[in-house]
Amino acid sequence: MGNVDVRNITLAEMCRESRLFMGLTQKEFAEFVGTNQTEISFIERGFIPMGKEKIQQIKQLFCSIYPAVMDSEK
Repeated sequence: MGNVDVRNITLAEMCRESRLFMGLTQKEFAEFVGTNQTEISFIERGFIPMGKEKIQQIKQLFCSIYPAVMDSEK
C-alpha cells in the first residue's frame, strides 16, 4: 500500500485501500462486506454509489486500519 493521505480519501479509495491492506481480492472483499465482486469493482472505480450500510461497514474496517481517521472526526 502506498502513501495514502487518509484525511482526503474518497469512499472509493477507502474501499480499495482497505481491501488491499487486508490482502483480499475483490471477490473476497465483496463476501466480507456482503456484496459481489462486480459491485466492489464499480465502487472502487467510482461508478456507483455505496448504500449507507456498506459505507458504514467499509468505514469501520478502514478506520480500524487507519485509526487517525477516527481521531480526526472527533
